[in-house]
Amino acid sequence: MTNNLCIVQYWGKNELTWHYREVEEFFNSCIKDNEGAFRSFKDLAIDDFGLMKLQFEILKLTPVDSNFKEAYKNNSIFNVMFPRTKTEMNQYAMCEDLFDFYQNMNKDYSLYKSLRTYVNQTKAKVKSEANKLTKLEKRL
Repeated sequence: MTNNLCIVQYWGKNELTWHYREVEEFFNSCIKDNEGAFRSFKDLAIDDFGLMKLQFEILKLTPVDSNFKEAYKNNSIFNVMFPRTKTEMNQYAMCEDLFDFYQNMNKDYSLYKSLRTYVNQTKAKVKSEANKLTKLEKRL
């Protein structure tokens, strides 16, 4: 139908890419790229002796710091990054959330941009606070 014209927005690019590529080959290469991908955090573990299962149970019993709830008030990106952690408040949920966020970021560039924006804003605030502390130390 398209005479092999592909219009694609590749991850990390703001603009569309137009190129000719045989559709079936392009589709199969996308499938092949994802074949070796892990689907979940627990799939990362090769567990011949059951030790990772034990480690996962320990992570489930290890709470995240109670101050972590404050992060959700700072920026909406934390609700997207850590949905399970917000309710379960344990290290295992945090690991799952980070894994899932990374996977989703690879599919949706806007998530990466949101996180990058938050990090840049936070860096600017920290720099401004550091300048205030330096001035205060000089006066003291």
